[in-house]
Amino acid sequence: MRGLPVGYAMQDFGLKFADLAIALAGEIDADHERERNAAHDADITMLWTGHNDVRSFVILGDPAVRLPVKPPILHKEFHHEPGKNCW
Repeated sequence: MRGLPVGYAMQDFGLKFADLAIALAGEIDADHERERNAAHDADITMLWTGHNDVRSFVILGDPAVRLPVKPPILHKEFHHEPGKNCW
């Protein structure tokens, strides 16, 4: 919430997608060089799922919109005493 456009948040998803794509490609290449086992298959499955999930995020609406953010309202710290009603 630094006054940047909403679409700026998608940059992190793009970077994560690239990281997962590189990791997945490396695991698939390594898969050809070694004996397959269930643990390695699980690793590839997790990378594949994360890779496909992160590329599926979308922004509905105008990505150039900037959200109006008010400064936080400072309240006195709330202390709850056990056995007493919170209201």
